[in-house]
Amino acid sequence: MSNFFEFSVDELLPHAQPMILIDKIIKCDNCVIESEVCVNQNKLFVDEDSNIPIWVGIEYMAQTVAAFIGYQAKNKAEAIKIGFLLGTRKFLAHKTSFKKNSSYRIEANHLFDDQGLGSFDCKIVDINNNTIFCEAKINAYQPDDIKSYLANLESEKK
Repeated sequence: MSNFFEFSVDELLPHAQPMILIDKIIKCDNCVIESEVCVNQNKLFVDEDSNIPIWVGIEYMAQTVAAFIGYQAKNKAEAIKIGFLLGTRKFLAHKTSFKKNSSYRIEANHLFDDQGLGSFDCKIVDINNNTIFCEAKINAYQPDDIKSYLANLESEKK
């Protein structure tokens, strides 16, 4: 796995601030990506105790997966495209929240990709002590042509 400093998170995600929730990419290769988030009072979803509910971890995982896909696109000189989180399987929350002033590593292992459908094993660990806070399998879909895909969805609703 190589150190990954050539692209910032906002270069790899089809998101815009303030919805970019992960802070940086630590490592990335063709199978694995690691990102980082630091919890502070300026983050979205912070509660009255300056913690972040554990369920936000699903979005941290999804954005890490999106950064992996963005990295693959950049390496092929392709545009960053929108994708969809289809869901999670086996979401296990070992804690109730991400604690203020703590940093977390989000790890996503690419399991497979077939015609835009991908699956990743993910976990979020405390950087200081490697305690697993939550884990899940993330399933995502990235259509080749987002405009056609959305138009087809609209026509199916009628």
